[in-house]
Amino acid sequence: MKDVKRTATAVFMTAALMLSSCAGLRQQVVPIEKPIGQTDPETGLPLYYSSVDEDITPNILTQQGGTCWAYAAVTAIDYAYQYDTGMATGIDPVSLTNAIFDPDHEEGIILDEGIEPLNAGGNGATVMNFMSSGYEGFYLTECIEYEDAEMIDIKNAILEYGAVSGNISAYETHFMETRGTTTFIADKYSGSDHEIVLVGWNDTFPRDAFHYEASQDGAWLAQNSYSDRWGDGGFFWISYDTPFTQMQTYKVSTDYSEALNHCAFCASVWGPDDCIVANRYEESGTLSAIGVYSIEGDQDISVTVYTEDFESEYTTTEIHCDLPGYYTIPLDEPIAVNGFAVAVDYGDKIPCEGRTRDAGDRTYQFSSEEGQSFVLYQGEWIDVTDSVALRRLSTYDPINNFFIVALME
Repeated sequence: MKDVKRTATAVFMTAALMLSSCAGLRQQVVPIEKPIGQTDPETGLPLYYSSVDEDITPNILTQQGGTCWAYAAVTAIDYAYQYDTGMATGIDPVSLTNAIFDPDHEEGIILDEGIEPLNAGGNGATVMNFMSSGYEGFYLTECIEYEDAEMIDIKNAILEYGAVSGNISAYETHFMETRGTTTFIADKYSGSDHEIVLVGWNDTFPRDAFHYEASQDGAWLAQNSYSDRWGDGGFFWISYDTPFTQMQTYKVSTDYSEALNHCAFCASVWGPDDCIVANRYEESGTLSAIGVYSIEGDQDISVTVYTEDFESEYTTTEIHCDLPGYYTIPLDEPIAVNGFAVAVDYGDKIPCEGRTRDAGDRTYQFSSEEGQSFVLYQGEWIDVTDSVALRRLSTYDPINNFFIVALME
């Protein structure tokens, strides 16, 4: 019995020493190096960058329900606004979600009965459409899309905006705790189901610090919506091997008092050749900018502001959109208007509401009233509610309203 006790004691002490040794090793782990101050000789960009180091105060929240998309968009908006003003927006993702899916809306996204807004799901386009009309005094001025963008474009976007939202596949097996931080890696076959925000990068992040070894060194610093008790205080590192979808940057402004837009949600594309479209507004005030949406990017867009009857022209301005997304075009001088029309020459691929349609647990509900949206055809402005006249354009589907935003001071 004594030998047995001695053996048991020896095993216990050995195990205790091993655990103590392992604990000591964990405490002595050298963090992954950050090459601060070093630059890439080919691009001139820093090897390491973090927006959090640039006087940004991250608002690390815990998402409710399936609202990662709203949290990611609000986080990206907040980073950009802090970059520009030094102040946070204070926008609450839950309140924003409930406002987007307000059951009292007659047009836009109408959820089926029994579908809770916090579990309905959405994406960056959902936020872009809603915020373009303003929310809590903030008006969207940019929402640029970076689908299939090069790595240098994403880095430059982080430098300019502070954050880029993106969609990944958040399978637990893609995460790993290593060397004092949380890492993530996935491939193109993993799909995407979770929105996060990229806020920095480290080109020297070791390739073997992931669930499986990456093909290259380097990782993105990302903020998650799983609380500040998750990961490295709410942050984690994503291997450069990981693909993203729905990548977007945002900018908002408080310089406007109102955003006029007949389009409840840009859900369709109308594509006639060489067609100019317009929205007409009855409001009075000072018009200072126009919001437009480029479907594919690399697009020249021309905007003309007319009197309400299209008889007199106030001004014409142009913009070239390198990437897809929402842009605002400031007018050279603000215009005092008493009813006006805004005509946009997209060239082709014109963003509009399209027809009402069911989409799973929701309906995209649209309609157009007479006098709101027009198409210029052979020198004549045709109202989109005039179905007979529209047949001359070889279109029988409802177009409804065009995505043209008039921003008032």
